[in-house]
Amino acid sequence: MTLPSRAELAAMLTHVVVREFPETLEVFRRSGVSLLERGAVPVSAAVDGDAGALLDALADAIRWRAAGV
Repeated sequence: MTLPSRAELAAMLTHVVVREFPETLEVFRRSGVSLLERGAVPVSAAVDGDAGALLDALADAIRWRAAGV
């Protein structure tokens, strides 16, 4: 499986990331992202300020998929 790049993840709508990668739901919760309020925005806008830490955590959460497990 080809995983989205960091730029692609940043541009994806938050609810789409959770739908495609359910393991990211906990990452969003830990980051304080309300899916009710920010589910229809790009991941880059899901948090106030820099989304770098969120993007890193999301990438870590889905990395196992690249191994084809």
